[in-house]
Amino acid sequence: VGVGWFGVSGVSLGAAGVTLNIDAPAVGIRYWLNETIGLDVALGFGYTSAGGTVDTPDGITDVQIASGFALTLHGGIPISVYHGEHYSFQFVPEFDFGFGSGTQFGATPNDDQNVGAVFFQIGARAGAEVYFGFIGVPELALQATIGLGLGYQSGTLENGFADTRGSTITTVNTLGLSTTVQEE
Repeated sequence: VGVGWFGVSGVSLGAAGVTLNIDAPAVGIRYWLNETIGLDVALGFGYTSAGGTVDTPDGITDVQIASGFALTLHGGIPISVYHGEHYSFQFVPEFDFGFGSGTQFGATPNDDQNVGAVFFQIGARAGAEVYFGFIGVPELALQATIGLGLGYQSGTLENGFADTRGSTITTVNTLGLSTTVQEE
């Protein structure tokens, strides 16, 4: 069993030019079922709240700017394609899932904007893991991999939800393909 960092998944909440970006670093475990197959499971979360004060001749007023929450889940199946006493060459199919919601506060409740997002990514990485047993530290391992991922995100923006006329909801869907780099 190993404890590791599985990367930062940034969740970008919103649409139509209004976004709230929240980092949700995933921390989890890798459990080797045998010498060839393992299991990666990680969880990340992030919360942000921004505000301040406005100082005028009439006094000081507290102002809320934005707040939001994001949660990410990571899973993978590391496969050791070749291993020696102190190293392993690996192929790791993986997935990431995340969601979040928040509010961009306006001057009045009618100006507030709810933002949200859901994302899903699948991909695979290849690389090596070095075990430091050869220098007397068998509990330490370092891994470096590169990969390719296909991701989908759906961001939403809701305007005027405090207005009695109803709200306007804008949704933007994004599909992307990108390379990935990870070290733990």
